[in-house]
Amino acid sequence: MAGPEKKKEEGGAPKWVVTFADMMSLLLAFFVLLLSFSSIQEAKFRELAGSMKGAFGVLESSTAVSINKAPPRSSIATIQIQQQLVQRQIEELVGQSDSLGSAVQVDGQEGGELRIKLSEELLFPSGSGDIRPEASPVLKTLASLLATAAGEVDIEGHTDNRPIRTLRYPSNWELSSDRAMAVLRSLERLGISPARMSATSFGEFRPVAPNDTPENRARNRRVELRVLMDEKIGTPEFLNSVTTSNSS
Repeated sequence: MAGPEKKKEEGGAPKWVVTFADMMSLLLAFFVLLLSFSSIQEAKFRELAGSMKGAFGVLESSTAVSINKAPPRSSIATIQIQQQLVQRQIEELVGQSDSLGSAVQVDGQEGGELRIKLSEELLFPSGSGDIRPEASPVLKTLASLLATAAGEVDIEGHTDNRPIRTLRYPSNWELSSDRAMAVLRSLERLGISPARMSATSFGEFRPVAPNDTPENRARNRRVELRVLMDEKIGTPEFLNSVTTSNSS
């Protein structure tokens, strides 16, 4: 008589191992994709996460994915090119007038910053914060450049180290402050938004030359416009508006 029939044992790995291996493969592929992306955009990442949601079974529809967005395409190199365009434009305008000489200087700085130096001889009588009438054309030209683009403008007042003690100006702090504010108010009247501008007083404490000769002291008596460039400055629309304003 034959004995009881034995059940055949199924060969191979348990079924859960196959599911586990599939999930590990998908996870590996997912992280390899993440590693291969040089910059991940949020929309593409959400699309990728949604396509794998069913396979993983762990990403619910309410899951929030937060990553850093890619930086804007405008690079430092682009800002520097725009900075050079504006600098060249100002230098050409200054070069058209023989009377200006070194009264206006333009220096490009790193990070898209432009510095426009206006001498005391151009702007003010000695020891005064009242702008000369002769300075109006220069300020009007600067205003036409600044008005066609966004960007912050910090106006700095500087003096030499000779003391001043008057009822209006007890020290060089007050004199440099008054001069910076006078230029700010003048640019405001010429159409520059006051929300873009600020005024800073440095007195005698930020010299560009030693106060040892009359020439060097004259270099230290100045107002500087520190312009932080942005994307709009240097565009064709900007240059066209400058050309139009200069020809009028």
